Amino acid sequence: MMNVQRFNSLVAGALFFAVASVASAGESASTEDAILLAECGGFFNAYGTLVGRADLSSTGSRLASKVLDREGDVRSVAVSFERGGEFAESWHHTNEQAEVVDYIQMCSRVVSRNMEYLKATT
Repeated sequence: MMNVQRFNSLVAGALFFAVASVASAGESASTEDAILLAECGGFFNAYGTLVGRADLSSTGSRLASKVLDREGDVRSVAVSFERGGEFAESWHHTNEQAEVVDYIQMCSRVVSRNMEYLKATT
């Protein structure tokens, strides 16, 4: 079983790897990816707050903000951000780490394949 500090390091590493990696994607994200990016932003924002990691929380907020600035469907983006936050809170109370690791890996893949889209937003 993974201890909390090691797990938090995994979360931080996965997020920062995804944000720092270079991907060859276009300057637009599919609707599904935009929704997932906002959801991942909500997750990292809430998770960072729950575990006292301001760096994760602010990175999650910036991720969602970049999507919000680019997408026309503000309501869907906001709902997705909230859904990601709710997932983080529910996981935090049940401590299902395997599910969260899968979720974090999915977020890393979505961020990686949409890197040009995210870089195009300021």
